[in-house]
Amino acid sequence: MTPDSPQLVRVAVVDHEVVRLGVEAMLRPHADRVRTVRLARGRPPNRHVDVVLVDPVLEPPAAGPDLEALCASPRVGSVVAYTWSPDDAKVADARRRGVPTLPKSLDGEQLAEALCRVRDGGVVDDVAGGDHRRDDWPGRSVGLTPRESEVITLVTNGLSNGEIAARTFLSINSVKSYIRSAYRAMGVSTRSQAVLWGIDNGMAPTRMRIVLPPAS
Repeated sequence: MTPDSPQLVRVAVVDHEVVRLGVEAMLRPHADRVRTVRLARGRPPNRHVDVVLVDPVLEPPAAGPDLEALCASPRVGSVVAYTWSPDDAKVADARRRGVPTLPKSLDGEQLAEALCRVRDGGVVDDVAGGDHRRDDWPGRSVGLTPRESEVITLVTNGLSNGEIAARTFLSINSVKSYIRSAYRAMGVSTRSQAVLWGIDNGMAPTRMRIVLPPAS
């Protein structure tokens, strides 16, 4: 299959460089289905892109056009909010405008599958997010802050402290501090206990339900 084959989903990521590189790495094993492309800084695409992943929470938009410009571009097939913060007001506003949401906790296989369905007109529905939405964020009921919840979610998903620092743009010392304070709130003392706690409290890797449109 050639790079411009119509079967390939052309995907662009509007986010910090570390996130763009991470998405490219995750999707590389799925190059038979998905191809990542890069946008010129601050500009909408000059060629057709099937799906653009953008985090509405980032302000100003990271290395690319904003959500409104992307939604208005005739060269963009679909815009998807790709975020750690699905309950943020900006993400909720995007959702009201018809922009679907995908969590950054998806692995490469899940993300590739979701992107293919979005391109084909399917609906992506985060079925693991029901409890999360009721509680605003996992662990809020025991006193975790949004940032602590984010860090423990990454711990639950198997990331090292260094990987968490890269994902969240925090220093290693800050990551360790958030982990220690979260452990106190959670009532755990080891990383393995924290992982089990995270699994029991909705922080395990997200499962996706993909719904295709009815056949015409």
